[in-house]
Amino acid sequence: DIRAGGAFTDKKRSIWIVTTACLPWKTGTSINPLLRALYLLKYYRSSSECAYQPNVYLMVPWLEKAHERKYLYGDQAHFEDGARGKIQQANFIRDWAKDSAKMNEEARVLKITFYPAQYHKSFGSIFPSHDICSLIPDSEADLAILEEPEHLNWIPMPTLENDTSRSSKSWSEKFHHVVGIIHTNYPAYAKGQGSSGLITSTTIHSLSTLVVRSYCHNVVL
Repeated sequence: DIRAGGAFTDKKRSIWIVTTACLPWKTGTSINPLLRALYLLKYYRSSSECAYQPNVYLMVPWLEKAHERKYLYGDQAHFEDGARGKIQQANFIRDWAKDSAKMNEEARVLKITFYPAQYHKSFGSIFPSHDICSLIPDSEADLAILEEPEHLNWIPMPTLENDTSRSSKSWSEKFHHVVGIIHTNYPAYAKGQGSSGLITSTTIHSLSTLVVRSYCHNVVL
């Protein structure tokens, strides 16, 4: 229950749902976080217990390289470079929320924001290319829901320069509360990659455990 402990007391509160994938790539970490954001908005809109509605942000990766977007999303969902492409992808997400999830009003008020990222074919995954946490203004840092927190934080990334409104604090330092949601059993996945996978599995498990414990107050398996 995200209301536990008086986490939300006024209209200025914000919920940031940060994930490792984005539509039109139809994978669990693109669809589940989106639905989570939509249903949170629906809950706050319909609940008689809440006299306010916090801002709900869905923060998703923006693939900066056009060939990576084409490879992963296909020709049917080609997005241009820069700010125009982000608007196009955000509109794609909202259209899916309206047409497939049937949540028109929630899709309209959902705040969609992007972090710069790259797709790595060898891993079959998207990884951030900048420190995601530092991209969020300190004034908006309240509750963070990290989808695949280990994936988001495995590799330390640089912060953007010349932006004094944002800090380079860790998630647990910057936010009042951080919830990590585990989607993938990476150690089990690594074990299936042959004899070397046993060593890799142990390394991944140790690194993931360290990262999750360092950045999250609570974890949902």
